[in-house]
Amino acid sequence: MGWIKKGLIFQAEGGPAWMSTHAALPVADPIADDLFAVYFSSRDWNGRAQIGRFDFRLNDVGSVTLHPEPCIRLGPLGCFDDSGVTSSCVIEHAGRKYKHYSS
Repeated sequence: MGWIKKGLIFQAEGGPAWMSTHAALPVADPIADDLFAVYFSSRDWNGRAQIGRFDFRLNDVGSVTLHPEPCIRLGPLGCFDDSGVTSSCVIEHAGRKYKHYSS
């Protein structure tokens, strides 16, 4: 199976204030059949990254559904993730999914 170019399916600009500049480091997680959750890092105007999510169907890339709030927000002041979080992998273990991230 090879890659099939689908073109631009999501753009952060024009969205909520927490995702002002871009959608970087996408991680696709299959949910069912051709439905995928895509986690990404986006930055606000202060340069602080948070992790968001949109869902889409591989066979209908025009059907993007953005979750309006970040999935992983900034941590409390003084914690390792208080200035931003960046997307990493999704791992399934014992029937549960875990979203890994770094700062």
